[in-house]
Amino acid sequence: KSDKVLQFIKDNDISHVFGNFEYEVDEIRRDIKVAHRIQDEKDVSFELLHDQTVLEPGLLRTGAGTPMKVFTPYHKAWLVETKKNPEHLDLVAPPEPNDKSSAEKLKKLFDSKLPSLPENKDFINDEERKRIRGLWPAGHSAGMDRLEHFLNEKVSSYATHRSEPARDPSSRLSAYISAGVISVREALAAAKKHNKNKHFDTGDSGIASWVREIVFREFYRQILVAIPHNAMNLPQNLKFDNVHWEEDEEGWEKWCQGKTGVPWVDAGMRQLNTEAYMHNRLRMNTASYLTANLLIDYRRGERYFATHLIDWDLSNNTQGWEPSYTVFNPIAQAE
Repeated sequence: KSDKVLQFIKDNDISHVFGNFEYEVDEIRRDIKVAHRIQDEKDVSFELLHDQTVLEPGLLRTGAGTPMKVFTPYHKAWLVETKKNPEHLDLVAPPEPNDKSSAEKLKKLFDSKLPSLPENKDFINDEERKRIRGLWPAGHSAGMDRLEHFLNEKVSSYATHRSEPARDPSSRLSAYISAGVISVREALAAAKKHNKNKHFDTGDSGIASWVREIVFREFYRQILVAIPHNAMNLPQNLKFDNVHWEEDEEGWEKWCQGKTGVPWVDAGMRQLNTEAYMHNRLRMNTASYLTANLLIDYRRGERYFATHLIDWDLSNNTQGWEPSYTVFNPIAQAE
């Protein structure tokens, strides 16, 4: 991969290379290799930016100087930091249009085609492709329309109903944020404007509650950087790597198909299999049921989510499947 990057730099007479940090272990190692190769080139600069999050992982620390690993104090510190230094939330101006000569100068780049998908990653047929595209229309405009709809129609009741999947209270922006179609800063700027430019610790309780979920995303990246083995097929709490998991293939298949006989769990799995999406409350409950009730290895569920969720995100997914976290009672949760 680094060879291709270097060849592209040479072919197009590039002097500056920019990228965003990806915090997963393999990705960090990859980017270090690329950085070393680029640094050996004359007159080429290379810079990685922290733009996945508003506050870069590791910025918020405990009194002892260690990265925060508990959400509640992290959330409070995040609100204080972004209020004290609002430039963290600043949006970058849209890029200027390319000079017309770029189309000819970079003709090879503009004419390049997207690689075809592997067979196991493509839709089973055109009808399924159209159905998913209808549920998740692609593009920045579609994402911003969804954000506007959420703020105008849903956010006022979000704090009250956010844990009730039947009401569909979510913004459904996660796929757009996960894919980088919409930035977290764009979402927060729109939320602040809707909140009459008040900070997120005051004003509309729905805004505060929704922003709290966005801060969870930032916190999970902080955890990923602080505890990197969490991205290496290991639990955050390593003692859970010694659990003797059940080889229950019948239970596994019923869980996958949403046929466990537990309505709350089955509703979540059927939503996932139908919409490529699941409400967050159901994600926690279906994960808990697989690991705590069926005693099936959490990593199998983690992989199932990774191959079925349109908004899959490694740090969110690994934290959602961490086996040391809360065990949920699906009956009480449904009530």
